[in-house]
Amino acid sequence: MSSINTRPSSSGFTIVEMLVIAPIVILLIGGFIAFIMTIVGDTLVANERNTMTWQIQTSLDQIENDVRLATSINGNTGPMPNPQGSNNGTAAFDSSNSLILTQFATTQNPYNSARSLIYLANPASACSTSSKYVNPTLNIQIIYFISGGTLYRRVSYPPVVAGATCGDETPWQINSCATIGSSPCIAKDQVMLKDATMVLQYYTNPSTTPSGTATANSTTSARATLTATRTVAGASVSNSGVIRATRLNSSQ
Repeated sequence: MSSINTRPSSSGFTIVEMLVIAPIVILLIGGFIAFIMTIVGDTLVANERNTMTWQIQTSLDQIENDVRLATSINGNTGPMPNPQGSNNGTAAFDSSNSLILTQFATTQNPYNSARSLIYLANPASACSTSSKYVNPTLNIQIIYFISGGTLYRRVSYPPVVAGATCGDETPWQINSCATIGSSPCIAKDQVMLKDATMVLQYYTNPSTTPSGTATANSTTSARATLTATRTVAGASVSNSGVIRATRLNSSQ
């Protein structure tokens, strides 16, 4: 007489099999996650490096343009109007750690062919004749400086009151400082590069060796090295760029 096995058939893994397979699965998943994190991290680092390269080059291009338009590269600013000084007060900037440029104030963008220089009404009698061109020009200072690890560009010139300039012309350039609201500032300093350091060198002519400080009117060119260093995905990312620019103008 035949017998029938009525015990239910078993399926799935036994405890022993689970103990063997589980660590392998965990290792595979961990390895996959680590691989994905590495790819994401490398992508973030590459993207940040490209961003830094663009920001550094943009900053250097602006510095080059400003140096080319400068009438002098200065050793210091002299006392500054409050709050445009190096401490956001009245202290002077120094060329050992700041790039200090003097330029002509203009009625429009200096690269616009329709722009013209602004002449002081001194003497006022000359303003109505061609003699105004022997009057002093209104000049501006452009200062590149590091504060809190950020490279800024500041514009400074004396307040222009009614009757101070021929034709009451006002500069296209805008006075700036750290915050808006205190005269003469009507704009914030331009943020050029964050997490930055700047090294400056100056030359009196193409054949001279570089100097750590500038001398007004004798310094013909400046060399600026910008470096940005940031932490991205746990990695330190650094990039640098350098420009040497020569001023084309002379003071009037």
